[in-house]
Amino acid sequence: MNSRPFEITGQLEVDHKTAGRSLIALPAFHGGWQQLQDRYPMAGPLYNSYPEEKYFRQQVANGNKWQQAVIDAHNSIAPLALSVYIPAFVKRDEVSQLMQADHTAIRTYLSYLSKEVRLHAETIGRHRAILQLHLTDSGGALDGAELTQFMHCLASHFNLVGETRREYAITINPLTATVDSLALFKGLGFNQLNIAIEDLVSLEKTAVDERNYFDQIARLTAAAREYQYKTVSYQLVIGAPSETLSSWSKTLDVIGAGLADRLTFHSYRQGAGAEKSVADIADLTSVTTIASMRLLVADKLLAFKYHHLGGDLYVKADDELLLARQQRVLQRNYCGYGATMVEDVIGLGLSAVSALGNSYCQNQAELENYYRCLDGGNLPCSGELH
Repeated sequence: MNSRPFEITGQLEVDHKTAGRSLIALPAFHGGWQQLQDRYPMAGPLYNSYPEEKYFRQQVANGNKWQQAVIDAHNSIAPLALSVYIPAFVKRDEVSQLMQADHTAIRTYLSYLSKEVRLHAETIGRHRAILQLHLTDSGGALDGAELTQFMHCLASHFNLVGETRREYAITINPLTATVDSLALFKGLGFNQLNIAIEDLVSLEKTAVDERNYFDQIARLTAAAREYQYKTVSYQLVIGAPSETLSSWSKTLDVIGAGLADRLTFHSYRQGAGAEKSVADIADLTSVTTIASMRLLVADKLLAFKYHHLGGDLYVKADDELLLARQQRVLQRNYCGYGATMVEDVIGLGLSAVSALGNSYCQNQAELENYYRCLDGGNLPCSGELH
């Protein structure tokens, strides 16, 4: 796919030949967000990977190009990355009428996810070392037995490497995670912890006590240090409905005081069909305000002694990603930023994206179609891009 690069002269330098695979040099720039906002003064889709998902052709990925990419991946001995997505499954309790995790649905999904794991192991092979792994439990509802069983499945079908070489990250919800669950995650092989954090306005809307919430984040962070996780990252969303510069400044003051090794910021995006149920259009944060929020992020985090590594990532001075940038091996793929060069990524789960060579394939986005493909003994690919 040919794409016209956007550059901020003298401040942003990207290797466009390997865009999305390796980031050669991304020094901090202060005026960049304002320049982007001036050039593109409108809201757009979330961009956190290359290529964007909108470019995928919606067709069954059984063409010659994708099949050749699979064959090449099977013959390769290069390292491999796994990106695992587990959606939220909830149901309403008949007695309390409160929403709660639907573990019957979760176990069904995990059984199909295990089928997909086995199919990938059969087609690509089990010989390639898994240097990167990123697991997102969006609902934060997996119990210990469910996660342990799934990790056993991964270890049985892929070559999971030792502690010193791996970058295995899990994204958690601080409202459902506990200190004990962090001990379990570490025992299962995860050495990087990502904590998805709500802003102050969102906490107020959901009636979550602000002080208890951030006290819990501090406890989880301290526990991660005790269990010797390599990194602790905080992930925040910029521009949630009703967010203001004032409330965003307070959020940054709370989370930017040096507890986390890394801080990442993603733009808010409403889900499909959720425009009326999530927020009125008047509550959506303007593009101008979001640009100001990004400038505020830069001001505050640089004052907190963080370094701006890339478009949405800030790290501490001793972070290995800074060294990787200096050595020209910094990479970003569907697992996020990494200090090891891993070209191929296998996406596992609903709507996950796989990248093999110069070919990309996206899984089915509808649960029924995802299950139907796996029931037929086929990988659940729905669209591809070369």
